[in-house]
Amino acid sequence: MKNRASLSSKNRYQNLLGGMSPQTFLRDYWQKKPLLVRAAISGFGGALTRQSLLDLCQRDDLESRFVSRQSNVWKLEHGPFRKNEIKRWKQPWTVLVQSVNLVLPEGDELLRAFNFIPYARLDDLMVSYATDGAGVGAHVDNYDVFYCKAAARGVGELVSRRTIVLSLINRCEFCKIL
Repeated sequence: MKNRASLSSKNRYQNLLGGMSPQTFLRDYWQKKPLLVRAAISGFGGALTRQSLLDLCQRDDLESRFVSRQSNVWKLEHGPFRKNEIKRWKQPWTVLVQSVNLVLPEGDELLRAFNFIPYARLDDLMVSYATDGAGVGAHVDNYDVFYCKAAARGVGELVSRRTIVLSLINRCEFCKIL
């Protein structure tokens, strides 16, 4: 599997919290209010190519979902998906793959960059890809989420062309890191 970017340098995560210490983040932001940090990961361009992510959504050992919308009707399907199914997907669509940290060393490294969060609260690394005009629809996450976006067009978009979502189990507000 060919990856777009290497996340091997520890220096990439120096600005993860915008220069604040993990203790300050946990005290002032965690489960309290959103935080926007631009360029939180130095040189971040996405952990996977589009094709690599589509290859992952075909695996039966990873949870994957396909979300599409036609005429304001949302459709959700659960994977794994067969190659011939993927070829028939009509745009706009989003594919999401859970537990990427278990199969991609760079994903595991990214998840470990958040090791200041209590381990029992860390869930997994979810990677998504959305075509132009796609998304997952209005929803409320029942956990905290760190969004790390690559190749996004607008800061307001929560799901963009390539979005890495670090899921953290909780029923509170999310902290957005871009």
